[in-house]
Amino acid sequence: MPLEFDVIPGENRIARYKAAPSWKSPRVLVTHVPKRFLPNQLLGGKGKVISVIRNLKDSLVSYYHFLKGNRVNTLTFDESLQRYLYSEKAHFTPWFDHVAEYWSERHSQQYLLLKYEDMKADTRGAVIQIADFLGRVLSDEVIDKIVGLVTVKSMKERYNVAGELAAPGTGMKGKVGAPNLMRKGIVGDWKNTFTVAQNEKFDEYYREKMAGLNLKLDFL
Repeated sequence: MPLEFDVIPGENRIARYKAAPSWKSPRVLVTHVPKRFLPNQLLGGKGKVISVIRNLKDSLVSYYHFLKGNRVNTLTFDESLQRYLYSEKAHFTPWFDHVAEYWSERHSQQYLLLKYEDMKADTRGAVIQIADFLGRVLSDEVIDKIVGLVTVKSMKERYNVAGELAAPGTGMKGKVGAPNLMRKGIVGDWKNTFTVAQNEKFDEYYREKMAGLNLKLDFL
């Protein structure tokens, strides 16, 4: 579960970011929060940060199906675009500011910025890149094992066995199943959802918001 969610739901609720300092080092923490909300130790230069950026069209479609699959979204896709993109009223938005904060650290030795599309195209290369960043020397056998474990097919199989508890306060019930957490994981699936009109409006808005950022993402 992400750092901003609770470790224990209910009356004895404990925020993960409060519990994390007591966990044994080295710790691996997952979060969706903007860079400015990272723990002070990270912002002060301690530790390392890996940030993954995915093209926004696929991200919007993925998020839409994730919420719809867990019965917390009754909006149409067009209504979701208006809310999650143009009105910027969803969690962890606006996406453009979120990405820009992390992208500004791309030359920092403390940060590793990865593009989801590049990781899909060369998963083995991404595993090696992450290992090098963390100062870990991995054998070819271990690298191959990791590459096999991080495929969408493999992760779905393991989540279907283990399940994932729903995040408190999200309105989701019971366990969040693998189909909702990992649907397809492919690049360019947005083409199966966006209409021509939606795509044209998006492209105009995207160009305006990304102007000057010097970040190119692969939409296929």
